[in-house]
Amino acid sequence: MTTLLARVSAARDQLVAAGIDERDATIDVEVLVRHALGWDRAQYLARTRDPVPPAFDERLETMQHARRLDKRTVLFPLDSTCNWMVGQSLHPGACVVSEAMLCIGGAVKGRP
Repeated sequence: MTTLLARVSAARDQLVAAGIDERDATIDVEVLVRHALGWDRAQYLARTRDPVPPAFDERLETMQHARRLDKRTVLFPLDSTCNWMVGQSLHPGACVVSEAMLCIGGAVKGRP
């Protein structure tokens, strides 16, 4: 019996092997799995040791395939310096990072 935690760990390891930071990979996989299962975070944390739910692999594969097809970057810096919709800066310096991303555009190899 394969647990959901084992499947999630394997997916995270694949992202890390592809060069994604381990913390980011952990969060990305959790969000993707929760979306695939229609669970909130509490339900996800409570059921990680359960067997993999039926049809989970098909749903996850479909979602992963869709993510590969749709590679867009959306910039929404949580910094009041450049984002008028943010009352208090949650990530000071995010404007600088966003500006840098806009400047490099598609100049980074392998990125859209």
